[in-house]
Amino acid sequence: MGSLSIQKHDTIIYKWSNTISAEVTSAFFMPKNQQNGLQKAIGASYSVLGSLALFGIGGYLLDRQAGSERFWIIIGLLLGVVIGLYELSKYILKK
Repeated sequence: MGSLSIQKHDTIIYKWSNTISAEVTSAFFMPKNQQNGLQKAIGASYSVLGSLALFGIGGYLLDRQAGSERFWIIIGLLLGVVIGLYELSKYILKK
C-alpha cells in the first residue's frame, strides 16, 4: 500500500513540474508584444512593492527614532500605497 501512494505522489510531482516548466518556457518563447506586456506588469509590481517597502521601512525607522508606537509606520505605508498606485497608473496609462 505504501508503494502505491509513493507512485501516486511521484506522478503528481512529475505533472506539476512539467506544468511549471512549460509555463516558464512559454514566458521565454512568447511573441515580443506579449513579452512587453509581461515586462510592464513586472515593472509595475516592483514599483508598488518597492515604494511600500521603502516608505514602510522609513516609517519604522522614524518610529524607533522618535519613540512613538506606530504613527510613522502607518504614515509611511499609506504614503507608499499612494506613490505605488501613482506609479502603477503611469504604467497602465502609458501607450
